[in-house]
Amino acid sequence: MGGKKKGKKKGKKKDVEIIDEFTTMDSQRLLTLQQEYMDSLASAKVRRNMLQMEKDMIHDFYHNTRTEIRELEARIKNLDTDMQSLEEKHKTQIKVY
Repeated sequence: MGGKKKGKKKGKKKDVEIIDEFTTMDSQRLLTLQQEYMDSLASAKVRRNMLQMEKDMIHDFYHNTRTEIRELEARIKNLDTDMQSLEEKHKTQIKVY
């Protein structure tokens, strides 16, 4: 096993000031931008909710349609078996006569 590692010496932390477009703006412009961003966020939330509702609605339609298809397939299968039994009865009656 290796030896213990010694921790790094902690030096003085340097405060780094980031200069970007927002640090140089005046307060009125910052408030205006903040309001624009809040409005943009609100409209994005509304659009997202609408898309989510549409997605859920399509999912529900798909699920309902799938259920109806299964029911119709079962109904067709029942009719098919009924037809087969009627056909067998008919053949039996023909043989009897």
